[in-house]
Amino acid sequence: MDVRKNMGRSLRWAALLVVGAAFGTACGDRRDDPPGLSADVLEWLKGWAEPIRNEPDPVTGFPKLLRRKADGAEMILVPGGTYWMGAVPQDETALDDEKPRHRVELPSFYMDVNEITVAQFQSFVASTSYVTEVEKSEKGGYVVGKPPDMKGSYGGTWRSAPHEGDGVSSQPDHPVTQVTWNDAVAFSAWAKAELPSEAQFEYVLRGGTDGTVYPWGDALVVHPPQANLPGDELIRLYPGWKGVYAKGHEDAFPWTAPVRSFKPNTFGLYDLSGNVSEWCRDPFVMYDEDPSWAYEPEATPSRVMRGASWYSHIGRIRCSWRTQANPGFARSRWGFRCAKSLPARDAR
Repeated sequence: MDVRKNMGRSLRWAALLVVGAAFGTACGDRRDDPPGLSADVLEWLKGWAEPIRNEPDPVTGFPKLLRRKADGAEMILVPGGTYWMGAVPQDETALDDEKPRHRVELPSFYMDVNEITVAQFQSFVASTSYVTEVEKSEKGGYVVGKPPDMKGSYGGTWRSAPHEGDGVSSQPDHPVTQVTWNDAVAFSAWAKAELPSEAQFEYVLRGGTDGTVYPWGDALVVHPPQANLPGDELIRLYPGWKGVYAKGHEDAFPWTAPVRSFKPNTFGLYDLSGNVSEWCRDPFVMYDEDPSWAYEPEATPSRVMRGASWYSHIGRIRCSWRTQANPGFARSRWGFRCAKSLPARDAR
């Protein structure tokens, strides 16, 4: 008898739950998955990328994370914002070309989660039979010498490791190096992307903060290490190196490191400082200079390079550091990543 009573109670509770669920549905109290991406967004992605998750960003309506079809690179949606670009007041080592500090407003955009790897560049070469400018040259790219002699030699290509060695080649998960600005532009076009602007790069490098000397604060050396920088591990191999390195910093990688070896920043991006310096799409001009000359048909301006590398002088680790390089030059400490602007009406 007790069993029949208990079964009756259970059936009544089940019926009440079904009625309650139906009532909640009728009243609009639903807990469905968030709405998917719009047809316009899916059309924009068609042919070059696919969303990793269909959940749209509430501001732009675009996916927060996507994967490029050409090379499999992940791109993250960086929310737009306003920040102070250039040297911070407490930075006594800032150079003239990092000044004046100025306010910049950016719409939302996509940025590669990590630097372009050797494997990704290999897929570009395999798909297009592209030959880099260094490979076309008789001289080749400069590579650092084998320990303990820092003096290196020319002859390296993107297939080479950043240092000399018998049969040593670049590792697939390391950032590609020995690529010129022109090579990087060619890759970006193939991937249906673009190089980041200088303003975009400093914005993500700062990770949402614009008042510190370094991406992680005002102290150069922190523990645990935040990036692949020239530190004690490099000096042990090259005790005669004359460069000014980050004494007390040790990250276990004397040369390039596999991408994503360190924690991402607040935007979810890796290696913006350290590993390799990165090409930006902009011509190099002073901040207070009219840049129009650089876009004249006959102009051949240098291009902006940003971010520290495994080989950088410590002054280049600062967020505001910028330099210029010939778009036809390549080094074993230079690489790149891609960005992608949203359609004009959605760039917000």
